[in-house]
Amino acid sequence: MPHYLQRTTRKSDLPIPLTYEVIEVLLGLCRKGDITELQSLLFTLVNESPPSVMPLDLLTASKGKESWNNTLHMAAANGHYEVARYLLTLLPRPTPTNPNPEKPHAFVAQRNSSGNTPLHWAALNGHLEIVKLLIERGGADPKVENNAGHNVLFEAQSAGKEDVVNFLLETCPELADPVGGVVEEGGEAEAEGKGKGKETETVAGGVEELNISAGGTEAGEAGKA
Repeated sequence: MPHYLQRTTRKSDLPIPLTYEVIEVLLGLCRKGDITELQSLLFTLVNESPPSVMPLDLLTASKGKESWNNTLHMAAANGHYEVARYLLTLLPRPTPTNPNPEKPHAFVAQRNSSGNTPLHWAALNGHLEIVKLLIERGGADPKVENNAGHNVLFEAQSAGKEDVVNFLLETCPELADPVGGVVEEGGEAEAEGKGKGKETETVAGGVEELNISAGGTEAGEAGKA
């Protein structure tokens, strides 16, 4: 197993000395749903880190250089429930000294370069169980708006994900208040993409055809940091 952590130099601008090469690997594993390799790599990285560094520290620091997508974005967008559930098990738990850990954690609340959280992507692509997981276990805030002024309800409605829409309205009725702009033909994903060149978050025939750019600006670069 290669040494991914830089021991003597700081070539990246990250708070933990990860290389963007290993971040690309982490994002790719979550995009593919490879939980076994993900756990193995995290184990190696933690063993090579200072004693105070925990898996969640590494994951929170692991964001695409340009996209700002993290591993939870990739798992949520591609419908990998077990990977998303595993990532959330790494969140802080209540302790006598910290009975109420902050929610949502920065890892869950991470906004990418378009302002989308993992919850935005899960809602847009109709992954209801992951939407529930992020809200109920991760404490994700469904009222957060992206750079286009759209919350997760708008994303789900624009993509025709009625089961997600119904759950969100039951869970957070205030989401029904007007937000964002008018959905143009083709959905919000198309509208956001105009001038952005970052993400084409569309589904055509299932998860395998989900086309998300994690780091580059061209479609088809899924999983790159």
